[in-house]
Amino acid sequence: MKNDEEMYQSLLARFEKYQAKKRKQRLIIRCTVPAAACLCIAAAGYGHWQSLREVPEVAVITEPERATETAEATEEQSTQVAAATAPTATVANTVQTTAAAETQTSADTAAETAAVQTETVQTEAHSEVKTAEVTQPEAPPTAAVTAATTAPPATEKPSLTTHPPVTEPPAARPYEPPISPVVPADPGGPGGVYSQISVSYEEARERFGHPIVQCTRGDFTGFKAAMVSQNGDITSERAFCLEVIYEFTDGYLAVMDNERFGSASPLSEETVEYNGRTFYIGQPEYSYGQYYIGYFPSLEGGIVYQGFFASDCDIYEKMDIIISLLI
Repeated sequence: MKNDEEMYQSLLARFEKYQAKKRKQRLIIRCTVPAAACLCIAAAGYGHWQSLREVPEVAVITEPERATETAEATEEQSTQVAAATAPTATVANTVQTTAAAETQTSADTAAETAAVQTETVQTEAHSEVKTAEVTQPEAPPTAAVTAATTAPPATEKPSLTTHPPVTEPPAARPYEPPISPVVPADPGGPGGVYSQISVSYEEARERFGHPIVQCTRGDFTGFKAAMVSQNGDITSERAFCLEVIYEFTDGYLAVMDNERFGSASPLSEETVEYNGRTFYIGQPEYSYGQYYIGYFPSLEGGIVYQGFFASDCDIYEKMDIIISLLI
């Protein structure tokens, strides 16, 4: 069985590897995130600039005042009709005057009658020709007026070009690493202490933070909590429970939170398949005169189980114990 010094040195070595891995991850994050944020801002700005260049210009043209143009067209049409009817009235008056003159001339003298008749005939002929010319109805200007009112004005009007408001892209928030309310103690740093204290089942559950299983075997002697603290002060906020230990008469079983430790790995490469699970077995000659039995549900993290038992123990019985205590 390992003594406290060997356990402490093994713990220090593993924790140092864990801290180095975490420092490397933090360095990668600090270097990668600002560069990625700058690239995203540049891409967003370029896309916004391109969208502003592609916005079409919109020409706003006001409609003509249709009521005013209709009134003007109606007045023009009335003027044209009056001009066309005026020559017709003039021709009628001329015909009546000619007939009266012709009657008076016939009563006076034959010569004058002949002259007047000749003049009347010429006048009538001229009047008929003029009347025919004047009384020809002109085509109503309705089509022209309609075209004038429906067609847009020929004069060019100023166009109004509108652009969407230019908005600034939102500024990227700087990367903020997650803040831990309490920084755990560093076993590898100055003053880091690994210690074991005897605890009850309720206290073991509270300190470990996982629902551990109660053991009712006759060879079970009690619980111990493995604490990591600064300068041995297990009551400080920085102290934490690394593992809970089941003490037996011929050895012990440690249930460890590998998320906290970060680098626990099997201490042997020899494996045994038992009840659908893979157990790691270390022979006594390689494990300080004791059997090493380890069970890792996941090598990536989570809860792991490692025990050391007497060299004359039944390893299958011990594997059954581990299975009965699985969380």
